[in-house]
Amino acid sequence: MKATSWYVGVISLAGACILNIPGTAYAGLYQGDLSRCIVAAAKAEDRTVLLRWVFAAMASNPTIQDMTRVAPEQSAALSASTAKLMQRLLLVDCRQQTIDAMKYEQASAIQQAFGTLGQIAMADLMRDDSTAAYMGGLGEHLDKAKWAELMAEAGIKAPANPKEPCPPP
Repeated sequence: MKATSWYVGVISLAGACILNIPGTAYAGLYQGDLSRCIVAAAKAEDRTVLLRWVFAAMASNPTIQDMTRVAPEQSAALSASTAKLMQRLLLVDCRQQTIDAMKYEQASAIQQAFGTLGQIAMADLMRDDSTAAYMGGLGEHLDKAKWAELMAEAGIKAPANPKEPCPPP
């Protein structure tokens, strides 16, 4: 779904920053190869497995536990399916890239490669119409005049119609 307003663009950018998996700042040659292999080998259903596991992990945090509940058996099943996925990707599909990344760039390359897959999986989630509509609802509560002022200070022209897509950079 295309952004329906430049406010949705701001919200999506903030959400992407908040939900970014740590450790993806440096991409060495071998970590880049591993990331590309993992992304190419992971099917849509694999990305869903990863997203569901990350969601369950986040839901276990006391700060948001009251919003959802993941049953212990569901949690165990999610962990098992995610472990199976990670092993398939690292030990079978991308074995040589994993060996090279670990040998030359340490084990953090694996975390960074899965961070890349997590970002792509999150992008899949954000493209869903219902998710985009929910995220766009935040725009109804923003002070549009203050955002227009901020954009003017940054030298960016706010769209005349706030329902327009984000202005080009």
